[in-house]
Amino acid sequence: MIFLAPALVYGSQITTFFDRNKEGWFWYELILPPVEPEEVKEEPKIEKIPQKEEFVRVSVEDLRKLTAEELRILTDKAKDEALSKLDFDSTQYYMIVQKEVFARASIFGVLWKQVLWGTPTLDYSVEHPTSAIGISLKNQIDAANTANTLMEASNSSGFFFFFSSTCPYCVEQSRILKSFADKYNFRVIPVTLDGICLPEFPNCNADNGMAVKLNVDKTPAIYIAVPPEGLQLISSGIVSNSELEKRVQFFWNAYKEDRMGPGFKSDTNF
Repeated sequence: MIFLAPALVYGSQITTFFDRNKEGWFWYELILPPVEPEEVKEEPKIEKIPQKEEFVRVSVEDLRKLTAEELRILTDKAKDEALSKLDFDSTQYYMIVQKEVFARASIFGVLWKQVLWGTPTLDYSVEHPTSAIGISLKNQIDAANTANTLMEASNSSGFFFFFSSTCPYCVEQSRILKSFADKYNFRVIPVTLDGICLPEFPNCNADNGMAVKLNVDKTPAIYIAVPPEGLQLISSGIVSNSELEKRVQFFWNAYKEDRMGPGFKSDTNF
């Protein structure tokens, strides 16, 4: 009994290999997954709403002393106060400020008219009348100018008219073009793409390859020609008589001022 006591004490303090016989064998030892540290979420920062400057009212007597910029700022602040408080006093003050704004606008409107009437070069209605009698007279003048320009153009230019007898737009365009040409003495060279003429142009010309050379892929098509300078497409699809007048007038003015663009074809060897 005396010899066993130390052995018992010694055994209670030392762990032997046999006591650790399950360690290292995966079917015995429980391996726990690593524990990931929890993410610490930061609390959202609440931005403080900046405090607006204290609104200081301007007396009614001093409103007229304010500059335009100062009055604009005061108007915005008075409006904000009225919409925020929604009471009688703030609404009344906003209306007082607005009254000053309207008064200044009225004075400015009077000055505007005085300056406009006193400076004809700034008055749009001098060259572009707005009254009924002025508009009527201007239309007559414009019509006379257009007629003079087109008569001048007809002395040096003419039209190539490409059409197909089965195209209903070509049939209608032929009537418009015939009337236009007769009125302003333009010569028209009608070119049929299907070999059949139209009543307005019974002596038409069969296409000799000119349509392909000009890339005419839609009819009716009207070219204005200034021999021997060149020609320009002015209509692809049906256009009215008034529109034809505008386009020919525009072309001729540009031609006289040497402002022709890339659409003007200088090759007239057809």
